[in-house]
Amino acid sequence: MKKLNSLFTMALVLIALVPAASALEEVDLVAGQNIDAGNITVWNDLENLSVKYAAEDGWVITETHLAVANSLDGIPTTKKGSPIPGQFALTDTHDPAVTEYTYTISLDELGIDPNDVEDDDTLFIATHAVVQKTEVITPAPYDASRVIDYNQGLQKNGNNVSVARSVPEQGLVYETGRDETNFFSLGFGGNITVEFACPIRNGEGNDLKIIEDTWGSYPVEKAEVYASPDGEVWTYLGEANNTQRDPVNYIHTIAEFDLGSLEEARYIKIVDTSDPSEHNSNADGYDLNAIQSLQDCIEVTEETAWGNGTPFLEKGNWAMYFTYDIETTVSFPAEGNAYVGYEDRQGGDFDYNDFGMNMQVEEKYTGSALSSIYMEFEAVAHKAGDKHDIHIFRELSDSTEYTYTISRSTAEEGSETPEGVYSGAGDFDAVLFDTLHFTADDNVSIMIEITSSDDMYDENPAAPRFDLDPLFAFYDPWMNDRSIGNVERHIPDMQPATTKLPEVGYNVPYIVVVPYTDWPAPDESKTITGPYPEFDDYYQTEDSSYENWFVPAP
Repeated sequence: MKKLNSLFTMALVLIALVPAASALEEVDLVAGQNIDAGNITVWNDLENLSVKYAAEDGWVITETHLAVANSLDGIPTTKKGSPIPGQFALTDTHDPAVTEYTYTISLDELGIDPNDVEDDDTLFIATHAVVQKTEVITPAPYDASRVIDYNQGLQKNGNNVSVARSVPEQGLVYETGRDETNFFSLGFGGNITVEFACPIRNGEGNDLKIIEDTWGSYPVEKAEVYASPDGEVWTYLGEANNTQRDPVNYIHTIAEFDLGSLEEARYIKIVDTSDPSEHNSNADGYDLNAIQSLQDCIEVTEETAWGNGTPFLEKGNWAMYFTYDIETTVSFPAEGNAYVGYEDRQGGDFDYNDFGMNMQVEEKYTGSALSSIYMEFEAVAHKAGDKHDIHIFRELSDSTEYTYTISRSTAEEGSETPEGVYSGAGDFDAVLFDTLHFTADDNVSIMIEITSSDDMYDENPAAPRFDLDPLFAFYDPWMNDRSIGNVERHIPDMQPATTKLPEVGYNVPYIVVVPYTDWPAPDESKTITGPYPEFDDYYQTEDSSYENWFVPAP
């Protein structure tokens, strides 16, 4: 079933916009007073206000605090005027950290009527965040930094381990090749404790890697592995042994560990637990080549951040707030489209299909100031053989400046205003269609972005005819009839009813506007009162009980 749109009531519709739309309010998210860490974007629809935090350039967000009020006094502050983020109405902790987060607030909660463009709906917004940036200082894998302590055991026969294998620093850095100076032998029951200048982080997957040297077939060598953040309290991670060969360097064996409950570890202790009974008399226990972190060494910078705007205080605290004007859209029709039909000659056949098009208009107001206009038109009828220029006119003040974009589904022909981007000032006018080149379903859209304007919302505009929406106080979809010497037909123009209609002695429009989506216009030479008999009653009496004359019969 087609949707009926009210002819007499201007539709006030708030449109929820995508973040790329120019009507959105966007400010920088400033960290540490002078670092651009991202942005804050604010927009509204018919029901809600949305505030989006977005971190960029490697920053992430760990906390957000948001205050929205109708006055600056509505934002929680100390007696001296410094804001108190912990007392803001909306607050959240983000673990894990996020790069985007959006708060949605009901306009009702803010006491805002989105249908009242005249309201002074200026909001005061304070957006606070805690942000972090992580930079990789040393990529994984990286080696231990120094030996803190060691106690080398003996060979199975009770002798000291050979000198070449007795330098503990040889167990710090990974080295390849069959060389005794590339590893440190713990000796049976021996141990070593090493330090990482950059602590090992507990991250995704395993965190620690132990590399051992076993050059051929050999009995099991093993060691217990411990980790500590402070060198005092130790956590057992598991057993390393020489059974897992390095797939790249076969003379090495590897063992990997997760830090488990530890957030990080600065110290690693390895204690030989090899069973001497399984080895020959010259065996010397676990041969440590290197201890490595499998997580990047990182530096985390943490800053407080605010949406850029006006400081709360002139000196000291640099916290800021900014303002946002609620955006409202005035639409015609409220939903769908409206049919605009033309009767080009006086005393014609009153079928209103000499040319016909569907029309939609949306005007956006920020506060009460006009900020943009979007119009869309679709050619749907041309039953006359004459040549017409179909214009769209929008009255604007002389001081209004704007850029506008015309888009067409097919290339312009004849007198049609070409597709493209333009700039203008004052009243707007463009040729939508040249009927000599009529193509059914041709579509034209026009986007006007206001750059400077004194045009404000008019709450009670006077419509040029009793049957028109007040929007037509500013709009004129007029026709220039080139076939009879450039005779113009404008939206206020009326002509006498003739005997082709049921009654005479009253006036009917040259241009009829029907707020009914995809309205079925009369066939050629079929007077409009055939399918729509109440047309005659409405224009003869101007009685609102006939205002929906255009609704098709069931």
